Amino acid sequence: MFKKHLKEIEMNQDKKQLAQDYFERHTGNECFITSDNRVFHTQGSAAGYANTLKDDAVDKFTRSEVTPPVEDLEDQEDEHQYSDQDILNFDTTSAKYPEINALFTALKLEAPTKKQQDLVEAIEKEKARILNEKNQ
Repeated sequence: MFKKHLKEIEMNQDKKQLAQDYFERHTGNECFITSDNRVFHTQGSAAGYANTLKDDAVDKFTRSEVTPPVEDLEDQEDEHQYSDQDILNFDTTSAKYPEINALFTALKLEAPTKKQQDLVEAIEKEKARILNEKNQ
């Protein structure tokens, strides 16, 4: 029973992370996530898709529910300090989007979009800059 409850908590955390990622990329104030972790803009789309699944549950998330207040974001930025070696050792090929986004944000890098490919390119440029400084 406890293991089942723990698994439900972990699954909900995964969905919260998906919702947070959604809100970073979209301007909408709510999203809907199906039991197989697909994210939808509208409840109707999510419900229609969920009807094809064994578990047809759809969870609703709002921006205010998953996005920390501005003060919390400032505290988080202070917590994430990376050394040059940490940055050079960061493997962008195996890292997941939330990890890539966290490093990108902590380093205050710039990219044309928040898409993973653009964030990875910015991080790789930063790695090259660090290596160039070390070699001089």
